Amino acid sequence: MSEPGATRHARHDRPARPSLHHVDERAPLATRPAADAVDGRRRSVRTLFAAWAVYWLALLAVQLWPAVVQWWAVRRREHGTITLSLAGDFSEGVAWFAIPPLVMTIVWLLWNRRKR
Repeated sequence: MSEPGATRHARHDRPARPSLHHVDERAPLATRPAADAVDGRRRSVRTLFAAWAVYWLALLAVQLWPAVVQWWAVRRREHGTITLSLAGDFSEGVAWFAIPPLVMTIVWLLWNRRKR
């Protein structure tokens, strides 16, 4: 029969798991910065895509807000109708949808080029 302290001690003898940000000190120095750069670039790309998503959600919210206010007013009165119409040119909508993310991407590319 083993002692309870023996199993507890055995658990503490296991090597610690490496953290997500663990750098293997035995690896050649030349490989470390490249791995950090790739990780930083991935984080940076995620930030760019998140900025696109936030922009598009904000654009959608701004465009739909009048309809939401109208819906809320009709809902409170329990009668009436809601009409939703698209006003404006198709090219204007495409411009609002595409140009700001394109500008964000150009700024991001220039920023990353300057950082290297």
